[in-house]
This record gives sequence, structure tokens and C-alpha cells, in this order.
Amino acid sequence: MNSQHRQRKKEFTRISQINVKSFTLIDEDFDLAKYLINDAYIMVWLGDSFNFKMIERTYESLKTLSIAQQCLFANENERLLIFKAPHQAKNKDKLNEYEIKLIAKAMKKIHQDTIYEYTLSKPFPIVLHKAKQNKLLKKIEKATMQTKTVFSHCFISQQSFFFGFDKVHVADFFNARFESPLLDLAAIAYEYHLNDDEINLLLSSYFGKNYGVRKKKLIPLFIAYHLLFKLIHLSQIKEKIESNDSILDNRLQLLEKELIDKINSL
Repeated sequence: MNSQHRQRKKEFTRISQINVKSFTLIDEDFDLAKYLINDAYIMVWLGDSFNFKMIERTYESLKTLSIAQQCLFANENERLLIFKAPHQAKNKDKLNEYEIKLIAKAMKKIHQDTIYEYTLSKPFPIVLHKAKQNKLLKKIEKATMQTKTVFSHCFISQQSFFFGFDKVHVADFFNARFESPLLDLAAIAYEYHLNDDEINLLLSSYFGKNYGVRKKKLIPLFIAYHLLFKLIHLSQIKEKIESNDSILDNRLQLLEKELIDKINSL
């Protein structure tokens, strides 16, 4: 365990007053680290690319939503959030039909909740060729007018869902915004590599059997939008890192190429 992890372990004990019996790093990226503690708590460290105050406000709003991750402690100075770990629930890299339906119902509940009273959306920094990024955003604006704007998770990955017996628990509300529900649904399709039939199941479980061909055709557009959010986040991390990082630079290049290819195919 390196010095950073040891320091965060000490901070967990100080903040929570809970005796640490086990402390395991379960996920780490450039600007985020997650730890499983005593097989009962999850602690998340967030770097400077995240708006910690806004995240605290988001989790305060989520307190009444049982399927959403609940924040027990938050410490802005150490940039730590502590959550109760879902009992015997696990992340998955592949979904079966039942799990796709569970996710769809969970996201519909989150999207339909009316407890959010503040606007999270903000202008986009330019991270691509300006004309290409504007082309994507104009298409998104037009497509969003055909659906609606909802409280969107907007940071979906395979780490965002914990599956237990007959239920799913939704985590990682770190970049929430108000967006079309198709953003989260497209992100699920992309992150779990859903095939055509599985996307049909996801959409029909969310919208009903008559979800419409138009919504299905919009999924590639909103996958591009999801990739734009990922690129913006990585770009913000790069701005915070003082020295060059070849791994980060390579990920940025690959993601930018994937996004440009996706925009060109729209």
C-alpha cells in the first residue's frame, strides 16, 4: 500500500470513527480511487477535475431514492466520500436479459424523480475541432427537443451498477446533469457492448414496447455524446496534471479518434 492509500485509510478512520479491519483498492484511475472497507463501506477519492460541492448537493438530493448510492460522510478537504456498500452486490461486465430490464427500470425511476431543484448543466469546453464538436452538439440539441430533459447520471460505466438478488444499486453520481434520458441509455449500450437485440430490450423496457424506431436511431448519436463527456473529463484531468503522462495521452488520442469517427458516421 503506497503512502496515498495509507493516508486515505487514516482519513477514513478519522472521519467515520470506524475501526478498519480490511482496506482494499477496488478501482483506480487518473482522478478517482475506490476502496472497499470491512466489506461494508466504499470510500471514493475524487481529484480536482470533479466539482466536490456539486457532488455533495447531488447526494443530498438522492437521499430519498432507495436504489441510489447513499453518502454517509463527505470531506471536501481530503476529497473523500464514504458510502454503505451494497450487501453481496457486484459489478458486471456482461448483462443478461433480466439485468438489462433491471437497469432500464432503475434509470427510469432516477429520471422521473422530481427532487432535484437546481441546474447542473454548464457550457462545454472545446475539446475537439470546433466545427465537429458544434455539429454534434447541434444534433444533440435537436434530438433532445424530441424527448425531454431529465436528471441524468452522465458518468455511466460498468462500475456504476451493483447487482444483487433481484435488484440493482446505482452508484457514481459524480457528473450529474440535466440531459435527455437517451444519454444514459446510450451510455449503457456502449459500456456493456449491447448488441442490436439487447438495445431493443433496453429501450422497450424503459419506454414500453412501442418505443419507436426514431429513438433507436438516436442511440449512435447519444453514444457520441457519451464519448464527448468522457473526452471532456480526461481533458480536464490532463489540465490538472503538471507532468506529461503517456498513458493518459494515449487514451485521449484513442478516445478522440473514436469520437471523430462516430461523428463522421452520423
